[in-house]
Amino acid sequence: MKITSNSFGNYKPIFNNKINNVKQINSQKESAIEITGEEKKFFTNLYPNQKEEIENYHFYQKNGEKSGVALGSLFDRRG
Repeated sequence: MKITSNSFGNYKPIFNNKINNVKQINSQKESAIEITGEEKKFFTNLYPNQKEEIENYHFYQKNGEKSGVALGSLFDRRG
């Protein structure tokens, strides 16, 4: 909204009702990096002491959420 004065010095609002047509660009979503079972076996052979940690590892996404974790697997949101 823009406020201007007329020749008498009174102020009146002028509404700009222009619609901005912005071209939407669909960006490709980055898929989460998934480690295959073969890769996990390879690293468990290299580091046998950390076998459980390697097998249960999940990546974090950009927004801070863990990938591969479903509701109820770690906690339950019901009251």
